[in-house]
Amino acid sequence: MDFNQKLKEGLESGIRSAKAIAPIKPGQFSRIIFCGMGGSVMPAEAISMLWLEDIAGYINRTPYLPHWASKEHLVVCTSWSGNTEETIASYESAIEKNIKTIVITGGGRLAELAQKDGATLILLPNPNLNPRNALGSMLASTLTLFSHSDIIESTFSSPLFSQENDSFGLGTDISKAIGTKTPIIYSSYSWRFLGLFWKKFLNENSKVHAFASFLPEAVHNEIAGVKEKDQKFFYLILEDSEEETTDRLNLEKFYKFLKKYNTENTLIKITGKTRLEKILNQYILASTTSTQLAQQLGVDPNSTEVIEGFKKL
Repeated sequence: MDFNQKLKEGLESGIRSAKAIAPIKPGQFSRIIFCGMGGSVMPAEAISMLWLEDIAGYINRTPYLPHWASKEHLVVCTSWSGNTEETIASYESAIEKNIKTIVITGGGRLAELAQKDGATLILLPNPNLNPRNALGSMLASTLTLFSHSDIIESTFSSPLFSQENDSFGLGTDISKAIGTKTPIIYSSYSWRFLGLFWKKFLNENSKVHAFASFLPEAVHNEIAGVKEKDQKFFYLILEDSEEETTDRLNLEKFYKFLKKYNTENTLIKITGKTRLEKILNQYILASTTSTQLAQQLGVDPNSTEVIEGFKKL
């Protein structure tokens, strides 16, 4: 799969879909509640990394809206399939409480409910993609609607993502280094959702256990589990040379700490002209690495057999 091209196509598709929707009135909303699961909640995670202070956002990963949710808030439900039961339950709760709700989906039950209830609906073209590979269209549609509605000040147009990122070689090298070890991803707090991006791709594409954490919290507890020459784990450190000095120095210190214990690890530079490009570059690299690792391990990166099997229990 050409991840660069697929991402750009998704971004452009999302912009077109959102431009057809009438803007909403933002002034009445004191907080945004994003509802979604798995790959479908990645747009909310990306937005949280883009505007840490500007948007009073809350990410809801349960079937229940928080008890404090009210008409003062805006609910945004994202589900690529439109059939995610937790997101549908959150949507129904929002409608019952008469809370303004936006639905972003590729179809399914959620689209049917939004049409029936007269909720704001962005219906995205739904090619044969899994949710984690549909970030482009879901993110671009959300950002475009927010921009047109003056929820955010930035203006978005196609293409959102201009930097060519040749991630194949680097992704191959990282996947070979991971091998059969369990990946653990570390970042600063401000980039913590990038760690979750990597975790989701490694879990779902490579079919392996993977874990994500962030500094400085991790150095106050979980590093106690680091062992000399431990071959069970592979540590991936995500570092942005432009982030806050304290965060950058913490990550560099942590990297040296892992080297001291002779662990298997790699330092991954977060690069890009803008914060959005940094997010999308890491998204592509995580996609590429996890797909390469899946091939090495002889598994199908597109299979959802285990997850779908759990849903049927």
